[in-house]
Amino acid sequence: MRTAQVFIIQFFLLSVVAEAADAPVIVSISPEKPTVRFQDRMVLAVTFTNVSGAPRYLYRDPLRSLKLSVKASDGTILRYFPDPPITPPPPGIDSTDFFWLDAGGSIRFLLKLRLSQLGIKHPGTFRIVAFWDGTIATESKLESEDWDYAFSYSQPVEVYVAPDVR
Repeated sequence: MRTAQVFIIQFFLLSVVAEAADAPVIVSISPEKPTVRFQDRMVLAVTFTNVSGAPRYLYRDPLRSLKLSVKASDGTILRYFPDPPITPPPPGIDSTDFFWLDAGGSIRFLLKLRLSQLGIKHPGTFRIVAFWDGTIATESKLESEDWDYAFSYSQPVEVYVAPDVR
């Protein structure tokens, strides 16, 4: 029984990796500064890039479906990736709630966070990974409300949280 459970988990993880690798829109993150003082807020640049060969429409609030996972240097997971990954669009949206992203194009947002929002309660080195499960559409599917969902995860970024200066 345990072997079957491990196989199912491995299969699921491989499926997620394959889906993320095939996603038409990918997410990446980068800290504004690699070192943040404990009393300061962290600023993360979140970039969505259309890696497909065709334009895509993205739901106007892609940060709504962004999740951040945080891990301390000792391996402790401070903030885990919630499951399931798919965040459906909010009720009542229509084609006017999407914005255009050219093939190869990107859009960047700055996300300003208190360290406590990331589960960080002490100085140290932390790794952050972003997971995005957003609503997208091609031009031909936009008006018909036959929207797609994309899942992507970023490469991990490392941030050092320095002690407060007194």
